[in-house]
Amino acid sequence: SGAHFLTLGSKNFDGAHADLDGAEILIEPTFSDNVYAALTRKLPDVDQSAVLNFERELEAAIIRHKLEHAGKRLAYYLYMGSLPHAVAIANVCARHPGISATVNTFGECIMDCMRDGHIDQWTDFLRSAAQQKNFAVLAITPQLKHDVRERCGVDLRLCPHPTAAFPDALFADWFAKLERAPLPSLPNRLVFPGGFWGEKNFDLTCDIARAAAGKGYSCTVRTGPLESANQQQLEARRAIAPHARTADGVLGDDEYRALFQDADIAVLTYRRADWRMRNSSVVIDCLYAALPMVVVSGTWLSDLVEQFGCGEIVEDETSSAFMAAVERAVHLSHEKYCSASIMLAKTAEITTSFEIANA
Repeated sequence: SGAHFLTLGSKNFDGAHADLDGAEILIEPTFSDNVYAALTRKLPDVDQSAVLNFERELEAAIIRHKLEHAGKRLAYYLYMGSLPHAVAIANVCARHPGISATVNTFGECIMDCMRDGHIDQWTDFLRSAAQQKNFAVLAITPQLKHDVRERCGVDLRLCPHPTAAFPDALFADWFAKLERAPLPSLPNRLVFPGGFWGEKNFDLTCDIARAAAGKGYSCTVRTGPLESANQQQLEARRAIAPHARTADGVLGDDEYRALFQDADIAVLTYRRADWRMRNSSVVIDCLYAALPMVVVSGTWLSDLVEQFGCGEIVEDETSSAFMAAVERAVHLSHEKYCSASIMLAKTAEITTSFEIANA
């Protein structure tokens, strides 16, 4: 497209990069740490001064880039999606008609919108944003689109959270390899790809992994960066080490994809209380990897599992309930899940598009 791609992130996020069609994209340190984190908190804990600072830092970066890359089209990517972010971005777009932006609401933002205490505030903003020609707020699921339309009177465009782990060039080759691969006689490799964070229920992950290892399953647990783990999490990791292989640190692209390639079933222990209105790209990654999932009911994850028939849903957040679901997935693996053509065909229903406008 001839556009100059820039990925903006926290000033404290060193050495991170992404890959787009073979070209390395460095994450430019743009936002103050407290600004970047503050806007992801649930209302009413969002610091409004942080919203203003985020807006100023974003606008300053855009103005600088327009001078540095005069005559080029600029495309920005920011891994954030809260309504406070959206307010700031909409304000910048209002002052710069040559810029267009979309915000994919993958965070707690819609959950905040659904709370009676905030509905009036967000209704006004969403209605105003719907009239803004160079700005749009996107819904991540049909249910969220429906809820916002019913409660706010605003019809958001639907745009599911895409996968960042499986580029198109890799997808076709992987599909062919999966179709040629022999079916395992008894699927017994479990992966817990969620990470070390509390809302992803690491304590429950430890309990399930111990129970699964006792029944002969091979388990791999993604723990995430150990330097950001607290003492309780580090102790849990040490306790789980005899029962599971751990994938520590920030994984590279190949390491991350290997988690899915080397597994038969993905176990996602994300808590219902934290994930009812939130999504995770891990679900999309599992679909691309033709990997059935076990998830908790009443979450965005279970909505997709039910929609695409790609796993088992548990009602109780207990290790025994998860193990029963794992056993069901194992018994159904050959007839329902293990065909790559069956699992991967489901991703045809997930589409994402974008448009680069002149800045």
